Amino acid sequence: MNKVLFVQFTDPGRYPPLQHAARILLRHGFAVEFVGSALDDGQPTPLPPDLAPLARYWNEQRVGWVNRLNYLLFCLRVALLALRQRALVYGSDPLSTPLLYGLARCGLVVLYHEHDSPPDTAGTRFQRIVAAARRWLLDHVVSVFPSHGRQQAAAPRQRSFLVWNCPALQEVRAIPRLPASARPLRLYFHGSINALRLPLSLIEAMAQCGEAVELWIAGYETQGSYGYLEELRARAQALGVDGRLRLLGAHARDQLWAYCAEADVGICFYGMDRGGDINMRHMAGASNKPFDYLSQGMALLFDDVPQWRQLLAEQYGWACDPTQPAELAKIIDQMSQDRALVLAKGERGRLRVLAEWNYEQQFAPLLNHLRS
Repeated sequence: MNKVLFVQFTDPGRYPPLQHAARILLRHGFAVEFVGSALDDGQPTPLPPDLAPLARYWNEQRVGWVNRLNYLLFCLRVALLALRQRALVYGSDPLSTPLLYGLARCGLVVLYHEHDSPPDTAGTRFQRIVAAARRWLLDHVVSVFPSHGRQQAAAPRQRSFLVWNCPALQEVRAIPRLPASARPLRLYFHGSINALRLPLSLIEAMAQCGEAVELWIAGYETQGSYGYLEELRARAQALGVDGRLRLLGAHARDQLWAYCAEADVGICFYGMDRGGDINMRHMAGASNKPFDYLSQGMALLFDDVPQWRQLLAEQYGWACDPTQPAELAKIIDQMSQDRALVLAKGERGRLRVLAEWNYEQQFAPLLNHLRS
């Protein structure tokens, strides 16, 4: 039986594509194990019950010299484990690239799945080491990318696969939605929370809407955005719409589907000005949110930028400038007044996910490569 060791110096519980890949490999006779590190307070994001027994967490991430020591210990322990098992190493974050380089040079089969591309510039010595290891991997081992733009920018010389971050088939809503009861239109967001993904202008738009609208938020604040949820809450209170704002906290994916079932429209904002961040410039395919929401029969509210218009057009939702409260309010009122159209766009998306935008379809070429 082939063994696949998923390696990431981060929390695998926050990467649904890794979980989808693991389940697919398990179904096809591979043995699977995760090795990761806990973030923030040292408490890892729970993996689903079927995968939790397959995970080890070594050395939570800290700051300063403690984190550097933890990183070295992590690499040493993973190297010893991988070499002892002679496993296929499935690495999935730039911080692991020096370790992956070393394991590849030791004769192990290594695959590099880059969920988030590193910055173009490398300032510190460690960043230069990571950049050099990453470049070597792109030139010598099979790589995987979640978007065509990131794949092109990386310019791998070895074989490379494109695998969009879609939900698994087992997660797709089985039946079409029924019309909602006589309740306000419900907007919904899940994932990491910051000012680009949930701008204050959305709260301001809620206050300007002629129709009542609710906003449910499930997710977690990340480094650089701590305290932002309280800012959202304060703005909602100041505008008198705090009774229509519901903060749900962070949850496992199974619970997120339950919230999706009670909502109508999924929020997919990433910031109209992409700046110099390669990941923000190339989100189409890499972001799981549009596919997650569509899989549950929800319509979308997304940034009016070329990559989203090309992928989604307006078959599955509405494009907007999320920085403009008046524009947002006008579109939200249109949704509230035509709930049948909201349902139709969501159902069109659900059928597309069943046919094409699911992880089994996306992962199939890579699976065939691994099996061969």
